[in-house]
Amino acid sequence: LDQGKSWSPPLALEPETPPESAYSTLLKTPAGRVYAFYNHNTASVREIPGPGGKPVKRVDCLGHFVFRYTDDHGKTWSSRRYEIPMRETQIDRDNVTQGKLRIFWHVGRPLAQRGAVYLPFSKMVGISNLSRSESYFLRSDNLLTERDPEQIRWTTQPDGEAGLRAPAGIIAEEPSLVALSHGTLCCIYRKAA
Repeated sequence: LDQGKSWSPPLALEPETPPESAYSTLLKTPAGRVYAFYNHNTASVREIPGPGGKPVKRVDCLGHFVFRYTDDHGKTWSSRRYEIPMRETQIDRDNVTQGKLRIFWHVGRPLAQRGAVYLPFSKMVGISNLSRSESYFLRSDNLLTERDPEQIRWTTQPDGEAGLRAPAGIIAEEPSLVALSHGTLCCIYRKAA
């Protein structure tokens, strides 16, 4: 409230105990509502298959893409979280759970462009530094104007069975979107050497 000279105590959107939540990014709408988008291990899965069949206990990159919102500049947040539907693609069916769970993460900033919002994220086949991954975007054409969170529309892009892939290698993660001056969207993402 004093332009950053001091800060209020942190306010947790989710408990610090399981199920895990991670990788939150924020977006403020023209009306002042602020959305927090993040991963949520809603089913509280405790492990998934890893390389060589050894269980992996890292579970912060699986489950559901969700959001909460605030209409009072972060003093209070919606009492519940809302799930963003994520279309199944081939990489989900190829993942270590055969599509039973979405394995993904989200660290790229949301982009508002020409009335739509884009949330960049990456889907993976497993949770390791060498898991094949592809980059995707969740797009809403009405998030900036719709006040009822149940009425927000979402599509997974690109269309089809595959996301953005690295020209060489198997990693396409941490996508970041920018809008060029003529309206074209440009995506930059990390790949493995």
